[in-house]
Amino acid sequence: MLSELTEFHNSLTWPVRAHGLELELLSAGRETRRNHDYRWDGTRRGQEYAAILQWTLDGEGELLLKERRIPVKTGQAMLIHLPHQHVYSLPKHSPMWSFVYINLRGSALHQHWREIERRLGHVADIPFESRAGQTLCDIIRLMHAKEVHTSYHSSSLAYQCLM
Repeated sequence: MLSELTEFHNSLTWPVRAHGLELELLSAGRETRRNHDYRWDGTRRGQEYAAILQWTLDGEGELLLKERRIPVKTGQAMLIHLPHQHVYSLPKHSPMWSFVYINLRGSALHQHWREIERRLGHVADIPFESRAGQTLCDIIRLMHAKEVHTSYHSSSLAYQCLM
């Protein structure tokens, strides 16, 4: 599993769309939040279309979507796009939220990500031992080890994430 990884944030920094790629892995990381001030508003994160997959390792987070509070529990992934009217946070009743995340961007993302959200919803069960879970673990481990060195590799991993 991924709980053995230390906390990290790895942003990939080559020139945006330098090679005309339609989908890229923008960043990934592992975090544990214990401060109840942790809060992200999807309308205040820029105007470029992007997507976030945030997968809970332990604890619980919360997604506020259209006035509905949706818990994000261990083994569940939050699937959201930006910009979008939502807020996610560490709820008052949860002492912590430990998660990994993957951020994607690119012109091919919009259509594919919307279809994923339509099929799975904004919070989906993704068992760690499932094929999708193992693919996500592999991508997170590569990012943790800083083994993604080219935009082509980034694009390949982004497509794997969508599959």
